[in-house]
Amino acid sequence: MRTSDEERLTRWFDGELEDDAVADLLARDPGLTEEKANAVRIQGLLREALHAEEKVPHADFFNAEVLRRVEAESDAEAGLVRWSDEAEVFPRFTRFRVASALGFAAALVAMVAHTLSRPPADRSEVVNAFTPDPEVSATAEYHRSAEATVIRLTGLPEVPAGDGLHGMEMAPGRVVFSLHPMHASHTVHALADDPASLPGYLMVDF
Repeated sequence: MRTSDEERLTRWFDGELEDDAVADLLARDPGLTEEKANAVRIQGLLREALHAEEKVPHADFFNAEVLRRVEAESDAEAGLVRWSDEAEVFPRFTRFRVASALGFAAALVAMVAHTLSRPPADRSEVVNAFTPDPEVSATAEYHRSAEATVIRLTGLPEVPAGDGLHGMEMAPGRVVFSLHPMHASHTVHALADDPASLPGYLMVDF
């Protein structure tokens, strides 16, 4: 693809191309209208994946890497267009190049969103839970919005409201708490065996 075509395509996507130039570009490939709409839609979805107050870290690197990928795809297509008329390969390789760049952008933003969604490094996160009773199952999940780890126990007898929470301590063995149900056959213990700080909150659901 000629450099002038690449520049016009980029300026059109950025909303900087004059009306007559846009008309000429779309006359050569009407399918670009749908591709731009899809690109705008994907951009909106990527923005929704991140919280509005969060900015993508190292934004300059992000933009530079996307442009590098576009240039790499342009160099790769240069050797292929020699055997075919440029007017015929323009739409096909434009779509391929744009799709490749958008795919890389989506993957990078997803990775950043996953990193931002992780709990602070100085907090202990419950990543595994178990129960010695085969009739009781335990699952643990960190809720970022609540900044809390939720442990869900399924299969335990109903715990009356009068039963309390005991043993909040930092003794050897790192007991977070012990629940002594008066009407259940087992005492529920939550332990921490790593050196990190304890979670800000720990919620248990029966």
